[in-house]
Amino acid sequence: LISILGNNLFIPDENNLTNPLPSPESLVGMVVLKGRRPDLFEDDKTEYDESLDSDEDTVYTDSILADDRDDQSDHLLQYHEQPKKGKLSRTIAPSLAKITLFHGTSFADFGQSMQMPIFYMHSFEESKVRKLCKQHKMQEFLFYNQSHMSRVYPSGKRIDSSNYSPMLAWATGCQMAALNFQTTDVQMRLNDGRFRENGGCGYICKPSSLMICDDVMWLPVSLTIRILSGSCLPKPKGNKKGEVIDPYVKVSLYDVNKDTGKEVITE
Repeated sequence: LISILGNNLFIPDENNLTNPLPSPESLVGMVVLKGRRPDLFEDDKTEYDESLDSDEDTVYTDSILADDRDDQSDHLLQYHEQPKKGKLSRTIAPSLAKITLFHGTSFADFGQSMQMPIFYMHSFEESKVRKLCKQHKMQEFLFYNQSHMSRVYPSGKRIDSSNYSPMLAWATGCQMAALNFQTTDVQMRLNDGRFRENGGCGYICKPSSLMICDDVMWLPVSLTIRILSGSCLPKPKGNKKGEVIDPYVKVSLYDVNKDTGKEVITE
């Protein structure tokens, strides 16, 4: 990877893992690896349990780091993930772990996740995100995503490559909402429209509402829509002759109700 990708491969600084994550602007054009890293400040080989990248429950044992390192690293919890019975474990190559930034780990609860180092990240199946929102944990989800990374991916039951709505993932501050790009449906159009902002560079800044810890009251927003042009408008009721009569534009607004955790569509 190092020889092929060269300067386009982001290699984390082992001495600065407790610092804030690099900004998207600094990572433009870079390849960032997500996988498994050795336990914090350890060089020994670790065992990779393939189940740990899912959202299944994981057994953790935690211990406080107590040595002469700086104060910024002293408070970090060191997590040892225990492979489950019947799960395949593989030894992680230290050379690969050293060039991996994000350490994939499974989710138990947000209280525990907030104590993890900032380069630990979760991957949630779409149904898990809906379940957490129904359990009124949107605020905890938002707070977690202000300091850590989350990825949401489609359910394995979508054998037709259909897509879930990314609205819940975006509303809870998840940085990555993976979609089936081979399917051009409404959800993909939402994603395309969302990321046309910021010059289409591939990322957009989170709105300020997702970066505030307190539950504040937000004022309504007025939107003005200007139709620039229209072409190939269909005739009413499938008629083949005559002129187009009374064309209209249908506008849909997508949002998430923070009280119910459900997506809201207004047409």
